[in-house]
Amino acid sequence: MLFTSVRLLDAQLSGGIPANMVNFTFNWPTLRVLNINNNQLTGTIPEAMFGPATLPPFYPALNLQTFNAEYNQLTGAIPTRVSRGSVMSTFMLGFNQMTSIPESLASWLDGRKYCDLEGNKWACPIPAGVSENCKAYCN
Repeated sequence: MLFTSVRLLDAQLSGGIPANMVNFTFNWPTLRVLNINNNQLTGTIPEAMFGPATLPPFYPALNLQTFNAEYNQLTGAIPTRVSRGSVMSTFMLGFNQMTSIPESLASWLDGRKYCDLEGNKWACPIPAGVSENCKAYCN
């Protein structure tokens, strides 16, 4: 099995994350780690990064295990399609300008082994379990 990672930490990247930057559900190569932390990325995290709005039958599984976009200037809501990542153990968005945690992600976020949402501008109320597991606190 091929383990693939993209590590662009401290790369002085700026601007938004392109919606077509990567489709995590593409089977070859199997992307396991995306680390884009400590850059100057702005804007929202595109839903399309985690697959199309409606999945066709037999669509490849989301194999991503680590998503780290900490220490940027990302805004908006956590994309709901991220919950397709059933094997994702690490989800880190700490120290951005994120504002919304969809209620539909509460149990998914609570189930991550490593989750860091600290240092954002989360709107109240925070979904149950997310504050304790992911260090997410509302303003």
